[in-house]
Amino acid sequence: MTPFFLLTLSGRDRPGIVVALTRSLFEAGCHIEDSTMTRLRNELVMMLLLRPPSVLPLEALQLLIGSMANSMDLSWSMKTIDPSNAVVHPSPSGRHCVVSLQGAEQPGI
Repeated sequence: MTPFFLLTLSGRDRPGIVVALTRSLFEAGCHIEDSTMTRLRNELVMMLLLRPPSVLPLEALQLLIGSMANSMDLSWSMKTIDPSNAVVHPSPSGRHCVVSLQGAEQPGI
């Protein structure tokens, strides 16, 4: 089974980053299995769980991401995730919940 890759990117937020990344991944035949993105002031932080096509060598994927990240002045890292650790396990009740918290920063949060 093809391994998954956890891609982490960060850098100054500006228009075009998501388009450049997703276009590159799409053209390479990668699937974005899961993702999260957030802005920390002017910094964008992205984590994506990727499933590349079996015909795409790791080195080619690294060159593709490195080229895109360098052109957008982004820092990035990628690690291999065993496919058995990338399985989504449903909750016992079959329900999923999302909890969000917003508030002013203060000690102890």
